[in-house]
Amino acid sequence: MTTSLPIELSTDKYHPNNRQFTKQLNQLKRLVVYQEQQLQPNQALVAKLHLKGRSKQDIANELSLGASTVTKYLNRPDVQELLDALRHLQVMFDGPSHALRRQEMWEIHIDNKDEDPRVSLSALKEMNNMDGIGKDKDQDKTINIQINQTSFPRGTLDQ
Repeated sequence: MTTSLPIELSTDKYHPNNRQFTKQLNQLKRLVVYQEQQLQPNQALVAKLHLKGRSKQDIANELSLGASTVTKYLNRPDVQELLDALRHLQVMFDGPSHALRRQEMWEIHIDNKDEDPRVSLSALKEMNNMDGIGKDKDQDKTINIQINQTSFPRGTLDQ
């Protein structure tokens, strides 16, 4: 019985665990766990509630802490590091925003403008598609066909 993965499985470039994104995501999750372990439970909880958009006073009331204690916790460098890691993790979960995808298309356009104009134009076209430019959104796409009954009278198959 083997105790580790066969080499062909661990090096399969199409497996999700071997993708760069997944490796970075797992590394970031381990960092968050490590940073949480370095804090007192209340400090980590204050950071998470703050990240969810809760006010300092709401956090203080919920955890039976003073507002100044919550502020003190949030100003700690180790809590700030946890908040940064959690924000970064959230962005990774959310995926690229519209603005980021648009920026990527713009960079492809600029990088290929002189060397490969077709790629450059394709990037511009994709940017336009993302923004709905060049499409008439209000256009009715239904097609109505009317047959003139005098020119084409009903036949036996129409009944």
